[in-house]
Amino acid sequence: GYPDGAFFLLRPLRDDRERAVFEAPAGAAFLVDAIDTRQGRRDARYLYLDPSLREIGRRERPGAAFDPRTRPWYREAVSAAGPVLTAPYVFAATASPGVTLARRTPAGSVVGVDVTLGQVSRLLQAIRPVAGAAMALFDSAGLVLATSDPGERIVRTEGDVLS
Repeated sequence: GYPDGAFFLLRPLRDDRERAVFEAPAGAAFLVDAIDTRQGRRDARYLYLDPSLREIGRRERPGAAFDPRTRPWYREAVSAAGPVLTAPYVFAATASPGVTLARRTPAGSVVGVDVTLGQVSRLLQAIRPVAGAAMALFDSAGLVLATSDPGERIVRTEGDVLS
């Protein structure tokens, strides 16, 4: 995210659900979500890339309302001296709960990496010390964020808030 509200994100499209959410063409493996703010306009587009990162399609998104400066990862990182890890929140594009590791660059932009709570649950499942063991990750308030059973629905969302 940039101080003027411009935005650039590269997202892997891991499954049919993600491809459907972003209306990706067949063969798309990655999505570039770009917002350009030149000349006082907000021009947004999706670029669809194949596994070799060659463009195979694009879609203009007139009137895209997303502004990275309003998101928790941007707001926290822009005023921090080092990297920040957000509290869990709901991602704007996918409505999936997760966390973002972000850092302000020397040029004033903010770079972030999103991790869904589903990805954390799959990691817990993969590192179980013994078959049948159950593992869970809690936040400081006792909210269960991830479990070693990724099929279990562990968080509810209301807007950007998890409960």
